[in-house]
Amino acid sequence: MKKLLFVLTSISVIAFFIICPSQAADASLNGIIIWYKNIFPVLFPCVIISNIILNTGIMDRLKNSKMMIIILIACGLGLGFPVGGKLTADLYRKNYLNYKQANYMFPLINNISPSFVASVMLSKCLHMENLIVVSFVILYLPSAVLALYYGVRYKDNEYNHVKKEAIKTTSRFRINMQIIDAEIINGFETLIKLCGYIVIFSIIVQIIKSITYNDALIVSIVTGFIEVTNGVISVSKQNINMELKYILSMAFASFGGLSCFAQAKSIMEDTDINPLNYLSMKIIFASVTVILSICVLFFIS
Repeated sequence: MKKLLFVLTSISVIAFFIICPSQAADASLNGIIIWYKNIFPVLFPCVIISNIILNTGIMDRLKNSKMMIIILIACGLGLGFPVGGKLTADLYRKNYLNYKQANYMFPLINNISPSFVASVMLSKCLHMENLIVVSFVILYLPSAVLALYYGVRYKDNEYNHVKKEAIKTTSRFRINMQIIDAEIINGFETLIKLCGYIVIFSIIVQIIKSITYNDALIVSIVTGFIEVTNGVISVSKQNINMELKYILSMAFASFGGLSCFAQAKSIMEDTDINPLNYLSMKIIFASVTVILSICVLFFIS
């Protein structure tokens, strides 16, 4: 099934470049711009700094502690996708988190960034600035509480199934230019992978938009569950009531889109973190977000 889906997607992208080269090039450029403006400036320094910290032994004293869990949750939710997933996967590789901690926390703190929700989704697209605070509560508070619960509950090493070949943490602080150089290259390699996924899914979104379909709303919904940014922009332009626009946009933001799932799967590539668990938890949280959004709109109306 995976091979068939990969083949069909590849054929569709190649055919789109042949039939509509101008639209395909614009979609590719749009993906690069999204990566360059939204992902690269935030994630690049975070990846470098986190990698340096993990490889110099600074975190040794916080290993398997509640404080480390709190810092991880704060960084993940505050900086947004994919910082939370990257930090969780790195800490798991370094044996700072055990299997159950990483498996449960990865999807909970790997969410869309608060800056995107506030500035792009609620302000520029929906013009619902009055719902920024309550939207943050809906999107991030349940994730933070559950992440803290799972992080503390499974803080012992009883379920630690980290691969034996994982790099061991250093016993004391050490830093030199070779470590810094290596982590800069490592961070850039990670970001290039994410850029590739964003470009591919931007092209897929453009293919969907190019399909002539009678119901533009359905196309917008499908687009949103594939790629969040394009989905929110598309839904905001539909001739529907603001309440429905808000509910759909919140669902997109909570789920993250298949584009974010593909990027997350790339981040967890050399670990045994379960991608299906990630996907199922995202679907559950998107459903909960829809219910909470409806309740909020009902009480404020």
